[in-house]
Amino acid sequence: PLVVGGGGTFIDAPAELLNLRRVDPVSVAEQAATPLFRNADGSAITEAQVRSTIQALMADEGAVGADFGAHSLRIGGATALYRAGASHVDIMTMGRWSSDCYRLYVRSCLGHSVDWSRRAASTPVDYTAAVDEYKQVDCY
Repeated sequence: PLVVGGGGTFIDAPAELLNLRRVDPVSVAEQAATPLFRNADGSAITEAQVRSTIQALMADEGAVGADFGAHSLRIGGATALYRAGASHVDIMTMGRWSSDCYRLYVRSCLGHSVDWSRRAASTPVDYTAAVDEYKQVDCY
């Protein structure tokens, strides 16, 4: 089953789905054969339409629209879950990944990277050159 929590600060998917049912109702008899995301004529929205919409929205925000596509939604979802502290199991479940390929979708967030950089710069490190296991490398 698909599990979707409500009450998000930026997106509340269950509330949006309820609103969709309110503004574009479908009879119970037609629900099984009607695409959830559809055009005015009832046909399913295509990947090309999703890609085009995302590219236009990103261009409106000043980004290079061509740098984005339908997979940007998976990338954004995986990245948001990662940044929120979700475990790899949660990211895999929410993205419906059965392998660790989810790692290809998670992107580093600037704020997260800055925070880790600050932590690294503030962490004392013991000198370990005397330990054979950690000898310095003379060439790479």
